[in-house]
Amino acid sequence: MPKTLSSLFVLFSLFAITNVYSQGRFSIYFGGSYGFGAFENSVETFVNTKQEEKAYFTENKKFSLGGGTGMHGGVMYHFQENFGIGLGFFNQFNNEMEFVEVNAVSGVVSTNTRTLSAKRFSIRPSLQVNTSFDKVNTYLQMGISFNSTKQKLDELVVIDTMRTIFNWEYEGHSGIGFFATWGLTYNINDNILLNLGLSLEAYQYIPDHNYLVGLNNNGHDANIGNMPKIYTSVDFVDWVSDQYNQFPDPEIPHQLPKQTFTYNSLNISLGIAYRF
Repeated sequence: MPKTLSSLFVLFSLFAITNVYSQGRFSIYFGGSYGFGAFENSVETFVNTKQEEKAYFTENKKFSLGGGTGMHGGVMYHFQENFGIGLGFFNQFNNEMEFVEVNAVSGVVSTNTRTLSAKRFSIRPSLQVNTSFDKVNTYLQMGISFNSTKQKLDELVVIDTMRTIFNWEYEGHSGIGFFATWGLTYNINDNILLNLGLSLEAYQYIPDHNYLVGLNNNGHDANIGNMPKIYTSVDFVDWVSDQYNQFPDPEIPHQLPKQTFTYNSLNISLGIAYRF
């Protein structure tokens, strides 16, 4: 866990522990969610191809890897009846996007099916403002997210009878996101509450590297350990030379311009909370 995240966790934990028995109220919550991609963007190389009559057309596909099913939970301390601070987590389960690209050269048709998958875990400190009626209340929660992202790419390339599968894994720094949740709570009793929320989250993942971790040709696994780095590693850099190099160094990873993957999402959540 990064040093900053560890310090933040300790700070919020100490604050909560030292105030549990003060005039405020301490609660824990847990729930599930389902989200939809929002504020999508397109990424170079991730395209779709469609055929009209005898011609092929390629389009950039806008997408977001956020959304899908998720799980959340955390602690909340209300230092006043209508104000609180919290420390929570969010776990986005595997979410996939598929892209199909078709190329036809000299009568030979090749199909590249790319499946991009993503998982994400985040720690989320937040502030909350809420009403304080007897049964039904509304709340607004806002905060930032410290993210850990796991992103993979599987490619299936088909040329005639040849089927080749490439398995790639991204690596790089996971940044900070922002989120806001508006919701309703229903007080079953003084201790147990039901939560219904609608949240908007903004987060982008910009990987530094991409590594080939698996290669299969017509059902036979290849030994990628003996392959040159230029075929098994990709470095995402700010600037790439457009000068053609006929004899590149095979032990230097292939370079591509940096890619930005959007995880923006609009989520509907349902959960339960217990107040002490």
